Amino acid sequence: MNERKMIWTLFVVLLILQLGADVYFGLRIRSMHSVMEDTEWRVESEAISARQDRIRPEVGAIQFLRAGYSIEIEAANYTQDGLALKGYIGNPTNLLITNLTLNFAAYRPLGEYRESYLKRSGPFKMDTVGEAQSSVITSLAPGTKAQFEATIPNVKQTKDGIRLTVSLFGARHGYLLP
Repeated sequence: MNERKMIWTLFVVLLILQLGADVYFGLRIRSMHSVMEDTEWRVESEAISARQDRIRPEVGAIQFLRAGYSIEIEAANYTQDGLALKGYIGNPTNLLITNLTLNFAAYRPLGEYRESYLKRSGPFKMDTVGEAQSSVITSLAPGTKAQFEATIPNVKQTKDGIRLTVSLFGARHGYLLP
């Protein structure tokens, strides 16, 4: 009888140890999964930032795009139609640029896309709040700037702000001949 009691005690102790190990390793796996998700999102958000020319709607600040072009916002007003931008684009190259259009896109802050990124079932695409194009800038000579205007619809001023990007579209480059 004493031997039987010892076997049951040993069985109960081993069972408790096994349950403790299951809980411990389950928590570790969950923690590792969370770290993997955080790392995956960090890598994706850095890739998004590297692909986009992001600007801030700050009046008077000269902001540089990846290709060296500059954007200077002269006016940024939140209206009932959206965010109205007026400013200049500068050409730092030795090339004449013709037929240039600026495409503006407004997004929620990048961190708000984390959950939808982690729950995606295919390629990830950030939904825009609004998009707009400037009118065509017919000619932008080397070392000069040209004025643009655009109103991005559906953009409202919020405490969290917006993520504003700009891309150049339709530009033709050529050298000025004397």
